Formats: sequence, structure tokens, C-alpha cells
Amino acid sequence: MAAEASVTITINCTGLASANYSLIKTFTGTTPTVVTQAHRLIAAGADEAIPLGDIATVEGAIIVAVTEAMQVDLDFVSSFDADGEVAEGQAQYFKPSGVLYIKNTGAGTGAYEYLLFGTA
Repeated sequence: MAAEASVTITINCTGLASANYSLIKTFTGTTPTVVTQAHRLIAAGADEAIPLGDIATVEGAIIVAVTEAMQVDLDFVSSFDADGEVAEGQAQYFKPSGVLYIKNTGAGTGAYEYLLFGTA
């Protein structure tokens, strides 16, 4: 049986425009052992899988839409189906249940940052 814990995460993200985003999220599940983070650009109207790095199972994802609004698909199979949205300049916590995809819903090239935590 895998170890389980209730984890409270408090994150202050500072974006490119020096805006501060504060999120506090508590979840119960497998204790995260791996963290992946990055800043990416995405073309207008495009969608892409969020790179997981060394994570096999994502326990949580924090996504910051730095420029342009973004939609998130938490269980992508063969086509994009939005399960959530992040407004431009905002941050949001998600608990994926499958392949994690993001889509730029804005008219210009969008920038987003993410922090993923999970297990290898």
C-alpha cells in the first residue's frame, strides 16, 4: 500500500510582469515525490500536451496563464475537451485524471507557466 498524506501547498508565483499569484490547496493522495516546472509559449488557438518531465502520475498541477486565456483538458484522449479554464493573468490548481493538455484561447501567442507534482 502506498503512503498517503494530506498535503497543503502554498505557492506564490511571480510571473513575467512581476504579478503575484497566491494559491493554497489541500489534497489527500499519494505523497508527491517529483516536481516539474516550466515556462512555455503556445500559438493562438493551438493545444498541446503539458510535458511531465520525470512524473509518471500527476497528483496536482498549478497553471498560470501569463498572457492570453487558457483552457485545460484533464483527461485528453483523442480530441481536446476543456475541463477548466485559466483567465489571463491568473493561476489555477487542477487535479488531472489522465493526459494533461492545454489550449490557448486567445488571439495572440500565449505564455503559460506550470508546476506539476506527482510520483515517478
